[in-house]
Amino acid sequence: MNTKRFIIAMLMATLQPAHAATTGSAFLKIAPGAREQGMANAVTAAGGSVQSVYFNPATLAGGDGMEAAFSHVELAQENKLENVTFAHNALGGRIAYGLTYAHYGDLDGRDLTGAQTGAFTAYDMALQAAYARKFGKLSLGGALKTVRNKIEEECGTGYGFGAGAVYDFEQFKLGAAIVNVGKSGKVGTIDENLPATASFGAATKIKEVTIAADYKRNIPENRTTLAGGAEAALASLLTLRAGYSHDITNKDTVPSDNLLGLSAGFGIKLSPFTLDYAYTSQGELGNNHRFTLTAKF
Repeated sequence: MNTKRFIIAMLMATLQPAHAATTGSAFLKIAPGAREQGMANAVTAAGGSVQSVYFNPATLAGGDGMEAAFSHVELAQENKLENVTFAHNALGGRIAYGLTYAHYGDLDGRDLTGAQTGAFTAYDMALQAAYARKFGKLSLGGALKTVRNKIEEECGTGYGFGAGAVYDFEQFKLGAAIVNVGKSGKVGTIDENLPATASFGAATKIKEVTIAADYKRNIPENRTTLAGGAEAALASLLTLRAGYSHDITNKDTVPSDNLLGLSAGFGIKLSPFTLDYAYTSQGELGNNHRFTLTAKF
C-alpha cells in the first residue's frame, strides 16, 4: 500500500507542478471553477462566482438568490475532477453546499520491489458546507468539509474548515482567508494534513473591467504564490479573462516555459445560464481545461 500511496502522491504532484505533494488530499488545491482559474485564482477579494467559496467563504455573501454551478476539469495524465456547488439565501445570509470528486481511473499497482501487482482504482472526494453574511461593508464567512480518500480497498475520512472576510471600500475590496485547515483521510499508515492555505487579496473594478491580485501561502508546504487576474465584460453576453500565477518560494528558479502559470478563459451568458471555460498552462506536463455551467434563479 505504501507504494500505491506513493504513486498517487506523484500523480497529484503533476496536477499542480509548482507545489510539492507533501500534504494529503492535494486535489483540494485545484480550482474547480473556470471563472476562478481564468483569473489565476486571484479571487480572495474579487469573488464573483459561487465556486469562489473554495478560496474565501466570505465571497459567498456577494451573491443573491439561488445559484448552481457544475464544473468539469481535465487534468494531467487523463485524470479528471468534477464539482457541483449550490447556494441560496438563508439565515440572514447565504449558504452553499459543494461536492468535489477527483478520479484517477485504473492504475498499475506495484509492490516494494517494483513488480506489478495488477490494476487498482483510487479517488478523492470532499463535501463542503459554507455560510456567509454581510455586516454593512464587511462580509464574513466560514466553511466545514469532510474528505474521503480511497486507494483500492482502503479508505480514510478526514475533516477541515475555513474562514474568511471581505471589506468593501467602494473603490476597491480587500479580502483575507484561510482554507483547508484539518486532516486528510488516513489511508493505511499515512496520516497527513490538508493543504491549509492563507491568502490575502485586493480587487477593484474600473467600468467593466475587474482587476485582482492575491498573495497565497501554503502553510504545511511553506510555499508562497503571487497571482494576478483580470476580467472584462465586452458585452452583456461575453466576458474575457486572463491571469498569471508564480511560485516565489525559490526565487532563483527561472521557469523553463514562459507560459507556465498562465491562465485564460471566457464566459458566455445566456440568462439564466452562463458557460465558462478556462485554460491553464502546465509547462512540460501539458495543459488542462475547465468547463463550468452556472444557473442563477
